Amino acid sequence: MKRVLLFTILTFSTLSTFACSCEQIPFYEAVNRADEIFVGRLIEVKELFNESFPETPNQKYTTHWSATFEVEKKWKGSKKRYITIYQDGNSCEFNFTNINQKYLVYAENKSILGVYTTPTTWLCSRTIGRNDPSVDSNYNSDQIKLDAQFSETINLYSFNLFSWTYFYPLSIFLVGLFIGRKTKKAIR
Repeated sequence: MKRVLLFTILTFSTLSTFACSCEQIPFYEAVNRADEIFVGRLIEVKELFNESFPETPNQKYTTHWSATFEVEKKWKGSKKRYITIYQDGNSCEFNFTNINQKYLVYAENKSILGVYTTPTTWLCSRTIGRNDPSVDSNYNSDQIKLDAQFSETINLYSFNLFSWTYFYPLSIFLVGLFIGRKTKKAIR
């Protein structure tokens, strides 16, 4: 019996766990790593993909999330007023849960699913929720440090008439309209 118990203890003590454990990275390292640094109000959280394991086909788990923010102040990154942060569904993702809460976000541009590059963040990135009492002082002190490090904040815009998201559907419509007219003339 002692051998079985010893074997069990040794076997399970060498297995790795998959929980994320880390210390928050230092301020200057977070600033250097981040492609986007902003304070924004969380306006939407979406579950993007869910899958199941072959052993349990009826139980779904989320593999990717998106969190969309209305940016109020930005120190580093694009000029977009609305930013969506994407996250893998793993234990190291930052848990954006409180709609309308303000967050100080440090995000890196990374490849998601190997398809495109997008802002992402993780648990140890210094991203902080405004109303979290355990880190509220970090939220304010990081903003003071960011104001000191960046002489100006980025001027944001809400709408870009020539944005690619508007250009593609419009160009497809116009090409279709042009081809339709040429085809109609050729039939006559």
